[in-house]
Amino acid sequence: MELSIERSIHKHEQEALNKIDFLLKKQQDSNQLALFPCCDLMDYSNKSFNEADVVLLSRSFLAVIELKHWAGTIEID
Repeated sequence: MELSIERSIHKHEQEALNKIDFLLKKQQDSNQLALFPCCDLMDYSNKSFNEADVVLLSRSFLAVIELKHWAGTIEID
């Protein structure tokens, strides 16, 4: 499935989408993967939509990916 990934509103997100798309196309079963950028997902608990930066769909899983543009060290206690 060929989808347009030129949908991000932030430069860092578009750069990440381009890299994800490039890396996925290098996979052996890349025709079994679908990348959906900038998706609105319905939250039925409060009847609202939440934006997901990327939804990645394969035959065996669905991943919702939130892209961040952070710098520095992240420490976990």
